[in-house]
Amino acid sequence: MVKKKKVDVVVLCGGLTNIKFPEKSEAGTMSDYLKPLLGEHVKIILEEKSRTTPENIQFSKEFIDLSSENKIFVTTDSVRYFKVYWEVLHYWFGLSKEEISADWLNATKQIYSNPKKKEIDIQIKDLKKYLVYKNVKIVIDNFHKSYKNAVQQLAASAIEIEGLYDQKVMENLLEQMRVKEEGRAKFGWK
Repeated sequence: MVKKKKVDVVVLCGGLTNIKFPEKSEAGTMSDYLKPLLGEHVKIILEEKSRTTPENIQFSKEFIDLSSENKIFVTTDSVRYFKVYWEVLHYWFGLSKEEISADWLNATKQIYSNPKKKEIDIQIKDLKKYLVYKNVKIVIDNFHKSYKNAVQQLAASAIEIEGLYDQKVMENLLEQMRVKEEGRAKFGWK
């Protein structure tokens, strides 16, 4: 997508979240992978403090000029798109819970009222054109392969969104993530 859309700056997010590799950030790992593919003309910026999707969005804001006319693409997978869109509207644009809910409801109304659709069957392709706010577009990659992981991510999405408005909920979620990662490392799992 970076080459196709002629993107000249990429912000990669993700901190030190893997206990097995405590010295390597998610953003740094992705940068190592992308640099040879993107070439010299694409500037890569690393945001390496974040541990969660909300923090990815929150901490990346300092590297993004929302006032520019440039298009900004936020890439996520097909399971996290809803929470990523919500978090972009929350952190980058300061919209309230009510405003974000109204925006999402408007998008789904447009999808459901499409006269070309013969049945109510929202597909990822239907969402893509509606996940846009001002100059920011959410780009959905279908790279979720595991049904079990997808279900876990959907459940975590609701908790993360609630955590935006209730610090105790977010603290509990972060603690559960820490315990899970320690357990996985103990048994040598990724």
